[in-house]
Amino acid sequence: MRKECFVRKYLDIGAALVLAPVLATGVGAVGVPSAKADGVPTAPSLRAGAPHRVLPRSPSRPLDTARLAAGINPTVGRLEYDNPDTPGKVGVCAAAAVRSNNRNLIVTAGHCMSKGGANLKYKNVKFWPGATQSDPAPFGVFEAFRSNAVRAWGVEGDERYDFGFVNLKPNYKGQRLGDVVGENGLSVNESYVAQRTVISYPVPLRIQKECFGETRPFLPAPESRVRINCDFPKGSSGGPWLKDYDASTRLGLINGVISHVARDASFNLSPYFDDAIWEQYQRSATY
Repeated sequence: MRKECFVRKYLDIGAALVLAPVLATGVGAVGVPSAKADGVPTAPSLRAGAPHRVLPRSPSRPLDTARLAAGINPTVGRLEYDNPDTPGKVGVCAAAAVRSNNRNLIVTAGHCMSKGGANLKYKNVKFWPGATQSDPAPFGVFEAFRSNAVRAWGVEGDERYDFGFVNLKPNYKGQRLGDVVGENGLSVNESYVAQRTVISYPVPLRIQKECFGETRPFLPAPESRVRINCDFPKGSSGGPWLKDYDASTRLGLINGVISHVARDASFNLSPYFDDAIWEQYQRSATY
């Protein structure tokens, strides 16, 4: 059931933010400027260029709805990885299938696949599409063979570019991800003020949750991130922000991913999807 997320002005710029994977307890709060924003900026200067879009693609065969729990989006799932900062523990985020040449691509938050600023990629990355508590792998498990983030995240740790793409091997049946669950499209350089559907796996990470709301710029330039008043807590990182989401096909255009959450889980942030992610997508979609 959709949760209506009412947008309000951001009056407490000093509120702490945290990166949102489930093992984020050791991650420090992100600093934010202390000045207050009296209104909602339109931020036209932050537009990087003309919109670019790639359309969603349905599964190769009709979706096996008998294996899909009611209300679950099969293109969205749990993403697991080994983080060297937490040896012996598995990090968990979310991710979503996005259209690619070989039907094997997902998009997620950059910090769900690599350590920003250290250029360190995580190991044993696995995707569990449509996961539920009763059936964690209704469509199988897909292991990563390649992950890639832009230099601004991987080398510099710039949180405005906290996104990345992961290419996946087929599941144990030899099926490609997109053939089984379908693929969302991708859209960049869109308006800062728009309606979006956000889907992810908040703690305890076994139940998929959906939120519908309106986006706004987070802070004036040079900040470029986008905010929505959804209440996903830690563990939700990587969940897609979908434009033109169709509940019947369960597909839409990905236009953001959960990157940070407010410490009180009152709102979420995404990088603004601009030419940087479009160029990264074009490279990743060919593998």
